[in-house]
Amino acid sequence: MTSNTQNPKYQKAHQYAKQAATAATNAARQLNDPQKIDNGMLRLVVYALLIPIGIVFARNIRPYSTFMASLMGVQGVPIIATLAGLCCFAAVQYLEVFTQFLPENAPSSKRAARMWLSIPAYIVDIIACWSFWPLLKPGSPEGIMLVRFIDLGGLTMTVITIFGLEIWFWIRKRARRAA
Repeated sequence: MTSNTQNPKYQKAHQYAKQAATAATNAARQLNDPQKIDNGMLRLVVYALLIPIGIVFARNIRPYSTFMASLMGVQGVPIIATLAGLCCFAAVQYLEVFTQFLPENAPSSKRAARMWLSIPAYIVDIIACWSFWPLLKPGSPEGIMLVRFIDLGGLTMTVITIFGLEIWFWIRKRARRAA
């Protein structure tokens, strides 16, 4: 008589039981995931915040398109400059939020390396925005940096472009359940 462990039906059933146990374990881990936002309404609000950020970002591709067109030395904004601007914008935004994708217990050397990578992205972002939305109002006296000469609309759009996605990640992180 053969033992049950060598029976093909037993081996098949054992394999299915292992797969089911693994699937159940993975499902339980997802339920207890500290990255998850528990409250359905809060989750809706957090992800609804992406809509205005997306609208603003769609509008904020223009500085990059204009910036890329000026780098290419062309008049106007041809489609190639718009595509290059979109790629540049996406790369810059990704590098700015690159540190957000690290786990909480990541080594500080890894966090510092990612922060150093984000510094050039911030510089490019500021240059692109200020070339499109000048910081000072037209007709401001040269050499004087007074608050009353700052163009608040351009400054607001620059701040939203630079920090909008980062603020969303910060809000999302605060909305997660406590581990």
